[in-house]
Amino acid sequence: MSISQIYGDQFSQVYHGDCREVAHVVNPNSVQCVITSPPYWIVRAFEGVLPAVWGGDTTCEHTWTDAPRQLEERTCTQCGAWFGLLGLESDFHMFVAHIVESMQTVWNVLKNDGIVWLNIGDTFITSAKTRYLKFVASKPLTGFKQKDLCLIPHRVAIALQDAGWYVRSDIVWSKPNPIPECRFDRPSRSHDYIFMLTKNSKYYYDDTDARDEINYVTQPFRGDKYTNAQSFHNTIEDLGIPADKSKSEHVDDQDSEEFSEEESVENFRLESYTGKEINLYKRSLQSVWNIPIQKTSGSHLATFPEKLVEKCLLASTKEGDTVLDPFCGSGTTGIVARYYGRRFVGIDASLKYANLAIKRIVNQTVPLSLSIQK
Repeated sequence: MSISQIYGDQFSQVYHGDCREVAHVVNPNSVQCVITSPPYWIVRAFEGVLPAVWGGDTTCEHTWTDAPRQLEERTCTQCGAWFGLLGLESDFHMFVAHIVESMQTVWNVLKNDGIVWLNIGDTFITSAKTRYLKFVASKPLTGFKQKDLCLIPHRVAIALQDAGWYVRSDIVWSKPNPIPECRFDRPSRSHDYIFMLTKNSKYYYDDTDARDEINYVTQPFRGDKYTNAQSFHNTIEDLGIPADKSKSEHVDDQDSEEFSEEESVENFRLESYTGKEINLYKRSLQSVWNIPIQKTSGSHLATFPEKLVEKCLLASTKEGDTVLDPFCGSGTTGIVARYYGRRFVGIDASLKYANLAIKRIVNQTVPLSLSIQK
């Protein structure tokens, strides 16, 4: 599958095609930040996305196994290449390998101090999914038992780590309004994962504008305990107090620069304790983000909330930087990038969703419902 530009202006470019062709349309070492969400494994087939060749030998004249159904996966009998829809592989190892393959092409255009924010959801093996896969898979689902939680996000993260990426954080996206599940033998799932990935140990990161407001009531502080005996926010983790040394344009987060809980609390006391009150209003970006699912116009079924994109973008870019979304879907990353004066490059394999992204990006004429004001 090739790649072609279907929209471009001073701030935004949208392409239809295979994200692995990104190097043909984006200069090497030019992207400061990637915010994206590839298809989840065996969750859905997106409208308008055609099967593609993954892996194998690019010089091979493939000979494919038979596939009586249009969307059924095929394998090259000569080089082992796979032909099918990303996210509908019958073998989870293959899905993980295909995500790694996609991200390796992103590596080539990402700046050396850039950051990737990768959203990956998990999957349960159910009888319904097993039946669904019969229509697209050439062989039975392998590797899991019925009812298994597949742990796909961390399998992907470990594979990316093995491929050379630094996994700097696994962020829990907690959804206060999750899609209801009719399950009575386990807790209902209400979170996804976002992995913060970098090419190097030093990179640009400044979460000042992405920090959360704290709703703690100001309380008298004496010694090492609150006067309120019921309070349990007496650790640096619960208070969310960042050490002043944490803000740096190029972060080198070595163990020697990390503080123990006791050291961090003591540093805070020495620098901020007034003897009367602790006045807190924001805290450094945490690894659990409580962000509701957001409905948008259009028919895309897996839309990023603007607030989620906002946090990633503000913590890893400056005005004028380029942001890439190689699975741009309905274009939420592009909308937020445009709102904050960043340049945007979006790619989607579905022409329908690429056009939807253009409509949303171009027609965004009112301020977004974003809490952080610059």
